[in-house]
Amino acid sequence: TWGMYAMYELELYNLAENGEIGENSNTITASAGENGTISPNGAVIVNEGEDQTFTFTPNNGYEIDKVRVDGTKVKVTANVYTVANITADHMINVTFKRKKGHKWREQ
Repeated sequence: TWGMYAMYELELYNLAENGEIGENSNTITASAGENGTISPNGAVIVNEGEDQTFTFTPNNGYEIDKVRVDGTKVKVTANVYTVANITADHMINVTFKRKKGHKWREQ
């Protein structure tokens, strides 16, 4: 019989020998409301002092309503927001709303 094997190259960043997250990293918890997505999503590990960019993609007929970082509304440019010089854990959340004047079609 033939055995099938797959080789994967993994890149691990900022991990201590025991596999735990290092002291010089922070977590940004990213989430999206209904009718769109945020990327990356979930728990995003970022090295101390680095930036992390998030991209928001509304579903068809929707647009970004609000983006909040740690509960505070932030300004978004071209569906992208960057959390700069990260020195603590953060939360980012995006919500979406229907576009004004969008004509809905029954499927």
